[in-house]
Amino acid sequence: AVTPKELHALVNVNAAGCRLANYPAQSRQPEPGQLRYGAHVDSGGITILSVDPFNPTGLQVDLSHVGTQADESERKWVDVLPVE
Repeated sequence: AVTPKELHALVNVNAAGCRLANYPAQSRQPEPGQLRYGAHVDSGGITILSVDPFNPTGLQVDLSHVGTQADESERKWVDVLPVE
């Protein structure tokens, strides 16, 4: 568990914002190159996700640390599994 003090150290308290994203079920597979939210950077805050335990695929993080301007071939995408 994360303590309130640890949580406060992880968040930029001077920045305010909220982004909500909903990914409803699709009736067909997306076209090649078509993404829902696409690769992006979440920084200065905390990301809370609610994952469908019956379909937990789709969320990945880039562990390459190559930065936002790097070529896609330099990235190391890893699946994020839900925590119960």
